[in-house]
Amino acid sequence: MPSRYGDVICMGGLYIYMRNQATKTILRLLIFSALLSSISIVCGKYLAFNMGEIMRFSFENMPIIFAGMAFGPLVGALVGVVSDLVGCLLVGYAINPIITVAAGGIGLVSGISFFFSEKKDGGRLVYLLKISLTVGAAHIVGSVIIKSVGLSVFYSMPLYVLMLWRLLNYVIVGAVEGFLLYHLMKNKALKKQIQLTIPRISKGRTQMNYTEALEYIHSISWTFCKPGLERIAELCKALGNPEKKLKFVHVAGTNGKGSFCSMLSSVLVKGGLKVGLYTSPYIKVFNERMRINGENIPNETLIFAHSHQGI
Repeated sequence: MPSRYGDVICMGGLYIYMRNQATKTILRLLIFSALLSSISIVCGKYLAFNMGEIMRFSFENMPIIFAGMAFGPLVGALVGVVSDLVGCLLVGYAINPIITVAAGGIGLVSGISFFFSEKKDGGRLVYLLKISLTVGAAHIVGSVIIKSVGLSVFYSMPLYVLMLWRLLNYVIVGAVEGFLLYHLMKNKALKKQIQLTIPRISKGRTQMNYTEALEYIHSISWTFCKPGLERIAELCKALGNPEKKLKFVHVAGTNGKGSFCSMLSSVLVKGGLKVGLYTSPYIKVFNERMRINGENIPNETLIFAHSHQGI
């Protein structure tokens, strides 16, 4: 039968739990997409600085690129298309289908580019380089190539002239956007909202790294307390009741719990048993909380476990 508890995984309520999670994800994505589209429209249609018919300085593409980087290429493309269409309708511009495709292409390319560049961890300079490559790729494909084609058709101007001027235009604009996006993507509060919107999974662009896994763990907070064992009992049931197949030693008290458990684990391992140990807090690294036969769980295991929060 369905679970009585909203976010608890249980055998009978598994479908309902996943459906609720999907609803929350879609709702958050729609809100973020609408917000980013609105910012893009304001920046592009009301705060842009035009120099003739070719040069145009604005940050309308930054929210589109951010959408691709944060939520993936499809969301980025959607934000780009919606921003262009709605913006043109609001200010009375004629809709140029090629320009609309270019706006969607900026979001699409930024999402794809950031996905491939995100696979390797690095320091601040490496991360800044990743964002610079993402912004550069998005502008070259969308702003310089595709939009130049659209403007060339619309204004009957030589394509190579448009591309050269727009390349200069977006070298300047892209440098500023890259700087701003770097600081946005490093903002902890914003990263928390992104992680809550799209839970990190093991496939696709949302693969976690070790740092992101720890940030997600520490971002979880409980807004209420519900005494009783009903929820944990349903969770154990969904996992196949592992507590009935294993033997446990649960140590409680005020002081000395961690030391006692470590000594007991060492004795049992010496006796030939496979022993899992959970203690808190840790001393040096988070992985110390979970040990098997005296060895911390590897980073890959921690990442895998916390890349499946929605399951």
